[in-house]
Amino acid sequence: MPSRDVILYRGHSDTPALRREVARLRAELPDTDLVVIGYGVSKPVFAPAPWPVIMLTTADLAELPYPVRLAFLDHDWVNGSCDLPVLWFYRRNPHYEHYWLIEYDVRYTGSWRALFDELSGSQADLLATSIRDRLHAPTPHWWPSLLSPGAPLPDAALTKAFLPFSRVTRRGLQVLDAGCAAGWSGHSEVLWPT
Repeated sequence: MPSRDVILYRGHSDTPALRREVARLRAELPDTDLVVIGYGVSKPVFAPAPWPVIMLTTADLAELPYPVRLAFLDHDWVNGSCDLPVLWFYRRNPHYEHYWLIEYDVRYTGSWRALFDELSGSQADLLATSIRDRLHAPTPHWWPSLLSPGAPLPDAALTKAFLPFSRVTRRGLQVLDAGCAAGWSGHSEVLWPT
């Protein structure tokens, strides 16, 4: 039976730490699909591994149907565009119910199985850390990057989140995909939760 969940482990280079963390995830969550996504790379930098690896360049991401979002794509990956590989993957693999996102610098010393089991009970479309609305986080410098088609959104409708470890549902990615195609743009830490 195909997995309902996929872990997208995102990184810039093949390191012993990345391999150790991915191997641990693989051992603790053998029933969950896992893909390593290398991004911000201009040439292959990942050696063969016992798990799927996808390496994406800026040119690969330029194929996404998000003209406003891509106009702000920083070729050095510092403008909050590390979510584009996730959207690229989703558009090619829309059958998963949950997409777990883990950045290469996340370290969790507890049981991944226990954490995933606990969080799997949530029906929320986005699980992340440090979720706050604009009224309670007025100064983060990502707010000006957020663009929405039409009238500006009121501060009460704006939300930010920290996303190095997060989970998004298929429904959440459908909304993000459609929004980016319609002209939404901005740093992922304000775009996704808003």
